[in-house]
Amino acid sequence: MFPRLFSHIAKEYAEKTALFYEGCGLSYGELDRASDRLGAALVSQGIVRGDIVVIRLKRSPAAVIAMLGVLKAGGAICVIDESYPEDRVNFIIQDTKSKTVIDAAWMDALPANIPAADFPQVQREDAAIVVYTSGSTGNPKGVVNTHKALSLAVRGNVHGRGTRDIFLSVASFSFIALVLEIFTPLSLGATIHIAGDKLRKDASALVDYVHQHGITTSFFPPQMARIVLPRLEGQLSTMLVGSDRVVGLHSDKMRILNLYGCSETCGPLSWFEIDRAYSECTPVGVPYEGSRVYILDDENRLLPDGQEGEICFSGQISVGYLNLPEL
Repeated sequence: MFPRLFSHIAKEYAEKTALFYEGCGLSYGELDRASDRLGAALVSQGIVRGDIVVIRLKRSPAAVIAMLGVLKAGGAICVIDESYPEDRVNFIIQDTKSKTVIDAAWMDALPANIPAADFPQVQREDAAIVVYTSGSTGNPKGVVNTHKALSLAVRGNVHGRGTRDIFLSVASFSFIALVLEIFTPLSLGATIHIAGDKLRKDASALVDYVHQHGITTSFFPPQMARIVLPRLEGQLSTMLVGSDRVVGLHSDKMRILNLYGCSETCGPLSWFEIDRAYSECTPVGVPYEGSRVYILDDENRLLPDGQEGEICFSGQISVGYLNLPEL
């Protein structure tokens, strides 16, 4: 499971920079110790396996420390964006029955000395990440992803990248993309640059940042990818795209991978290395190891190759929606 994997990686790469944010770095050893401390504080406050803990911090190393600490304590993370309106925040806190909300005030109140804790051994079917839908058609729904799904996703998201790669994180931590941008590189012993809220929304500034800091791989929505591609072909070795239809995107100078998935599949579940510019729709490729993709008709019957139908998945999938067993 991921907490055990991270602890192993943190010991192996203790002195290496794990996170870089606004000019400051945090090593794997420092990240491991800080998350141990936070996890121990949660255990002392009564957090047990299966509890959902809401995290409401700005995108920064502190948020990553909180995520790791919750997972070590046996809990499941639910990250709330600081920009969420109060009614959405209150709904999520009530829906998750979160005993603790980790915000700036909670972090500031942590005592200087926290006794070490014996962390529980999480199981494959334990909840790991809860991500809420937009709620555009009513109340938002909490998608519950397990440690099994997280492990499959982290392994599938590697795509030949490794310890020497330098990742750039641009997506909101409240999105399932955090598995791709945070947990995957941490599983490799790679370095992650966390783009601040202002930087991640400025395409030109992002391009400059990529060149200045030697970023080798990053995820971009297709619309932004088309804007930044001409200026990044000499710098990035791998660009990941997804979250929307990909059209007319290709490079002869670097790999571009089209990823397909959603919150209910713990992020990307299939991938395709783009071999040319597709004018209508770029293929979504093949599923990650441990998962399968099916094309079914209206009566859930498997369709032959070449026919259109509904896409369904097995393997790396969520266990459903929180408190909504009927869905």
